Amino acid sequence: MRIRLTASLALVFLFLTSQVSLADDYKELTGTWNITAAEFDGTEIPVDSFPYDAIVIKRGQLIFMSKGNEATKSKLKLNTSVSPKQMTWTLDGQDPMDVIYEVKESKLRICSQSVKDPAKKKITAPASFETKGQKSLLLVAEKE
Repeated sequence: MRIRLTASLALVFLFLTSQVSLADDYKELTGTWNITAAEFDGTEIPVDSFPYDAIVIKRGQLIFMSKGNEATKSKLKLNTSVSPKQMTWTLDGQDPMDVIYEVKESKLRICSQSVKDPAKKKITAPASFETKGQKSLLLVAEKE
């Protein structure tokens, strides 16, 4: 009985802790992030040739901006229970796309694969932020 109670309390604690982490991440991510660097498959992409210049995150949405205008808008869901942390983007009428992210010192890094996993029928999150040989895109952005 005591073991069952202890295990139940531990599960409740883990659940509550993960919910606090999730709320903290949403709060930290909310705002405008100016894209300062981009890389694909180990090669730097000049920022001025990248189609988007900013990312806006608010109320469960991620919006890519281009010259002050909304270019694409997707629903946003965070998963802070994995490492690296993941975002799922869902654009209307398209399959969800999983990416990894991290925030350090007001810099946001987002990394996504460019190839759909045929077994899962969606783009799955890469295992790391390394892009070389991975056909992955890395974006670095600074918060306004």
